[in-house]
Amino acid sequence: MKTLIATVVMLAATTTVADDRAVDLTYPVQSEYVPPNNPTGVSAAQAASMSVEAIGAGLQYAALFLDGDGGDQIYVKVQQQTGSGNFEYCGFYRGEGAGGWPGMTGGAAFFLLTAQVHSADMLLEHDGAGNVKLTLSSISPPGPDQVYERGGWIPRNGEEIGIAGYTGIAAMDDFGIVTDGVCDDFERPDGPLGDNWALRGGGDTGVVRDGRAYVGLNRVRARYTFVGRCGGPTCAYTVKKSKAKHGCEACPSVGDEYVDANSPCVQKRDCARKLKTRLACPDGGNGFCKVKAKKRRCQ
Repeated sequence: MKTLIATVVMLAATTTVADDRAVDLTYPVQSEYVPPNNPTGVSAAQAASMSVEAIGAGLQYAALFLDGDGGDQIYVKVQQQTGSGNFEYCGFYRGEGAGGWPGMTGGAAFFLLTAQVHSADMLLEHDGAGNVKLTLSSISPPGPDQVYERGGWIPRNGEEIGIAGYTGIAAMDDFGIVTDGVCDDFERPDGPLGDNWALRGGGDTGVVRDGRAYVGLNRVRARYTFVGRCGGPTCAYTVKKSKAKHGCEACPSVGDEYVDANSPCVQKRDCARKLKTRLACPDGGNGFCKVKAKKRRCQ
């Protein structure tokens, strides 16, 4: 484990070609760009990290995202697409891997790495003012750190941070958020990603195998935001009543488990017997959810 130091609606310019060699074979789909609701143009600084490894020779990528507000996010990936057994390319994207953001500075959105990477620690940082940096360290085969930077992102003041992938081949491990250390080491029995993760885009394909995470399946993208609490277990509740308000279409169902990231615990008796709360709409849409729940477990 490593301690982390962690105006008008328009169409995004999908910059996916750096030169004749750098064409993204996952074929990013241009999507509508909606400006953020944050009028100041400034967000809190964010950073997230994980370790990544290319598995086999198939088309694959692993990605981190920051500043997600339900409408868009910074989405940066390392990708293998030539059958080398290594990550050869990098993409500084937005949306669901939708190509470069409008007004990007510093270079192309999709480009060759300075050297191929089989595995590395991947740190993604946003300074809150539109400057985005990717650092690849602890690289195998051994080599110097690789650092890439792009600017021009319009901050969204988004709170969502997480992981994304394509085809479910690339391995991810030791996900962490700045100042909080490792949030998920994926050291648990094989199965779904679990309650600390919420699907935000693509198919629900995230799984844990042999202590690492895999996201995507059969050339399908997926993206998950971390909704758990870093550094320790939290209280989980069984939803007893759930009411959608003002147009939210993604509220929890009765019987679902709701994890309260703001309720740390050591054992079940540390959790409140009942919970009554108001949740932002889980899919990032309008409205909110009014939820009543009963204590279930400490996880």
